[in-house]
Amino acid sequence: MDTRSLLTQWLSHPQLSQWPAEWRALLCVSAAKLRQADGRPELAGRWLKRARSLTRHPLTLREIQQLEAGY
Repeated sequence: MDTRSLLTQWLSHPQLSQWPAEWRALLCVSAAKLRQADGRPELAGRWLKRARSLTRHPLTLREIQQLEAGY
C-alpha cells in the first residue's frame, strides 16, 4: 500500500474524530505535503489551515509555518 492510499484510508476512517487532535493534525500536515508535491498549493493551504486549528504543539506548528513559507 502506498502513502497516498494509506493516508486516504486514515483520513476517511469512521472514528477519525475520536482520535487525538495532534494525530489528526499530523495527518493533515501529511496531506498538505502530498498536495504541495502535486502542485496544488490551494489544497495544501486548506490542509495546513485545518492542521493549525487542531494543534498547539510547537514542533507541529513550526512544520506548518515552514510549509506555508514554501509557497
